[in-house]
Amino acid sequence: MHVIKRLEEANEIKPYFDLHIVEGRPGRLKWHKGTLTYRNQFDALLYHLIKLKNVYEPKTIPKKIPETFSISPTRIY
Repeated sequence: MHVIKRLEEANEIKPYFDLHIVEGRPGRLKWHKGTLTYRNQFDALLYHLIKLKNVYEPKTIPKKIPETFSISPTRIY
């Protein structure tokens, strides 16, 4: 990272830093018709559910996946 920042300061490169992947169990994620939004302001391309699936056991599995659902640190609703 320090190499990238140094080259940016020297105007040799223009790096692109933006949020695309959400890691861990941050919560405040919403899936709506194919768009994943974090904190109601950032669109994300990917969210790893690895930590959530170790904590979350659904009581019922819906027959049809809804168009909109939210992901909290401990559950999907």
